Amino acid sequence: MGCGSSNPQNVVEPSKQPVPTENTENLPKAISTRSVRSTKSQNAAASRTSLKQSVENVNPTSSSNLLFKKSLRQSSPNNFKLNYFDLTGRGELIRLVFAAGNINYEDNRVKFEQWPELKELMPLGQLPTLQVNDEFVLVQSLSIARFVAKEAGLAGRDSVEMAKVDAVLETCKDFFDLFAQQVGPQLRNATDEKEEIVRDFLNNVAPSNLQKLQQLVEQYGSEGFSVGEQLTVADLFIHDIITNLIFLDAFILDSYPLLKQNRNATESNDSLRSYLEQRKQLNRRRS
Repeated sequence: MGCGSSNPQNVVEPSKQPVPTENTENLPKAISTRSVRSTKSQNAAASRTSLKQSVENVNPTSSSNLLFKKSLRQSSPNNFKLNYFDLTGRGELIRLVFAAGNINYEDNRVKFEQWPELKELMPLGQLPTLQVNDEFVLVQSLSIARFVAKEAGLAGRDSVEMAKVDAVLETCKDFFDLFAQQVGPQLRNATDEKEEIVRDFLNNVAPSNLQKLQQLVEQYGSEGFSVGEQLTVADLFIHDIITNLIFLDAFILDSYPLLKQNRNATESNDSLRSYLEQRKQLNRRRS
């Protein structure tokens, strides 16, 4: 699922590989210590540079980046580069906003084995981050999603709608955090308790939170949307959450007709629908 801050909460960080030490026994005593220190320093600098370039210089023709940029053709005065892992998690809401807003961006998918060293280069030591025009870096996934939504015109039409959008986003975040804490670990590394944990979440946690979202859709929305009568980032967060729930229970929306209408209204966005289809095809190839 897709929001909040990430360290990454929903990803088990791979352990660092041991770094082999250099043998200095056969080096002349006068140069062995200085030479090895210099070599180590150069190697460490080269490693950091390589990792930094993996974030700053994404290969635009790589399969994953090309796939997720196909339908993003709208020109923008800003250049965006999203850094996150090759999974949905806390970065997916941001990708959905970019897709629905039809805004070009570079989708840099960080490899898990790179993360331990790359982490020290990241503000707050976490992902996702968003680089804007090579001038500044935004952190915290919900803040990034709000920023991109404003750039895309998906944050609400006036101050009242923006406040309502924020209310839905915060409600979604509460729900998402519960999912990440209770179900997330079982999706990463299943235990014998997975079935019981998932069932408990679906039966005792999800219903009240889905009812809260349906209440807000009824109170704030129109024409199937959660706020006003057009798509906003609030609809995209609801969509992201429910996508994960449907993975666990395909019929979970049967008792929530307004949320089902909201999902259909959200998917009426052509650019978003294209992205979702590409994502589905990619997941099929990986499975």
